[in-house]
Amino acid sequence: MRYKDPFLIPITQISKTKKLRKEEKIQLIENIFQKIIQLTGENEEIIKKIEEIRKIIAKSGIEINIEKEYLKNLKNLKNLKNLNRKFNFSLDEKKSNIFITPYHLSLITSICLIDPESNGEFNTPFYIAEYMAKRAIKYYLTKNKSEEKTEKNKLLRFKFADIASGTGNLIIALLYEIEERIEKEEELENEELIEFISNNIYCYDNNQLALKINELRLLLLIKYSLEEAGLRKINFKTIKTNTLDKEKIKKNNYFDIILINPPFKTYGLRNGQKYSQELKNYLRREYKTAEYKLPLYPLFMERAIELLKKRGVLGVVSPDSFLLGKYYSKIRKYILNNTTIKEITLLDYEPFEKVTLGRTALTFYMKKNEKEKIYSQIITKRIGNYQSFTNKNEIKRYLNDEKKFLNNDRNRFFLFFNEKEEKMVEKWIEKADCKLEDLVTIHTGIRSKIGQKKIISLKKHDENWKKGIISGKQIKPYYLEYKGHWIKVDPSVLWAGGYKKEIIEKPKIFIRQTGDKIIACVDQEGYYHLNNIHSLAPRDETIDLYSLSVILNSKEFNQIYQILSMEKGRNFAQIDIDFLLRMPIINFSNEKKRKLQKFYYLQNDKKKME
Repeated sequence: MRYKDPFLIPITQISKTKKLRKEEKIQLIENIFQKIIQLTGENEEIIKKIEEIRKIIAKSGIEINIEKEYLKNLKNLKNLKNLNRKFNFSLDEKKSNIFITPYHLSLITSICLIDPESNGEFNTPFYIAEYMAKRAIKYYLTKNKSEEKTEKNKLLRFKFADIASGTGNLIIALLYEIEERIEKEEELENEELIEFISNNIYCYDNNQLALKINELRLLLLIKYSLEEAGLRKINFKTIKTNTLDKEKIKKNNYFDIILINPPFKTYGLRNGQKYSQELKNYLRREYKTAEYKLPLYPLFMERAIELLKKRGVLGVVSPDSFLLGKYYSKIRKYILNNTTIKEITLLDYEPFEKVTLGRTALTFYMKKNEKEKIYSQIITKRIGNYQSFTNKNEIKRYLNDEKKFLNNDRNRFFLFFNEKEEKMVEKWIEKADCKLEDLVTIHTGIRSKIGQKKIISLKKHDENWKKGIISGKQIKPYYLEYKGHWIKVDPSVLWAGGYKKEIIEKPKIFIRQTGDKIIACVDQEGYYHLNNIHSLAPRDETIDLYSLSVILNSKEFNQIYQILSMEKGRNFAQIDIDFLLRMPIINFSNEKKRKLQKFYYLQNDKKKME
């Protein structure tokens, strides 16, 4: 489920059709610039920063034109005029859900120079950035006792960083939280704030436009905080660099708190981004967590942990794929060896605008020495919607024992969110005497090089055409529905795998490839199948497919599968072969198997009569 970012409401309401042309969006940004200049009393430093941003935008081939004749020709001029009429401006980014604020400048990178999504970059919604800042500071202060008596003296000596900062959403939220904490006790002096931002806040990114917007937002935050005070020139520590290049950040720059929303980028997937061979070689050589398709976000996590001081805190916004995925075992091991996990919060909705990334995880870690055998009770939460962030009473928490991860297959982070589910899994594991991989092998289906339609027919053309199942919908619990299709099994037009005769033409179990639960039936006819279906082949003739199919379809097994896999309710959920093979399962006695066989036959007969 997708929830619109409430802090983008002022922007989306400006054009109800949401079809502003790029030039019109640029003009909208220029209107924001003009309002900023007006609100800040035409401050010289702010005007300079805006000019720097304009120049970078101009290099992209887009000129900001504010001539009246040009404005008259804009189709959505009425909507742009509504900007002044319908929404007020504010320098307070916390009010971005009702006002146009500097927060909305974070949209510039997606409008002007690049498509951030092509680089796996997605702006952190303000309310998530705020949550990350509050939790990170809380975890740090809880475990790092200080002789300083005041909150101000504690916080102003810390060093903070975002090593994939973009336009600065996480850092801005962090500064708001620091100000709020300090001002509960005493006033924050003008020079104290400027010195702190100049010396203790580090922002790293390889996008110059994003960094300049970041600097402008920092200036505006200072201006808002200082109210009537003037602004002097500030030397920000906003550094254009490739953070993953280990030579680019000085070794003595270690931080107390790092917050990151790293790029969700993977080179080897379909429609994925391309890496140079030189970069791939470098990442595999320099990073302990590099594996398989080289997703970047685990590497950023490793790099951030490296850059933390001992007992420093890392907060990460990322996909949840690293929690269980087969090819994320290295980052899990690295996390367990080098940190104690403080919190894992899952978002059961899509928080990013106009993109579906799967489930998002908000995680917090505290660095330890690799030799330290310190493990914690991890706070786990699931948040169902944006409103839950504002109503803390709705967020239920549960404690998980981090030490148990050490004994899990591939160090998988199996998470529980309530006692009932944890007890249910423990009970199942106690009864289980083997894993599914002890009984079967799992195989994916046929993949065409020439397009799926060209290898499917309702008639047999020659000896290469075999009876086949072409849709997961034909797989029903206890019943296989053959619809008369034939599949062309010619290796010259197929990708490797999925059509081995010695597997396909023997008795097997079919399961659907998509879905958040297992749907299984037995195939005794030797049907071939496409890759939207998996087939389970018995390891030997003693394996009873009918009783096993009943177990796989059972409510109890699927409850355990959904708890451990966390696939329930996920957008575009799929059955992970490696994960399923390692599921604990009960290998019943022969007498029990016969009863399960009878149950299968009974259910199969019922399906035939429907």
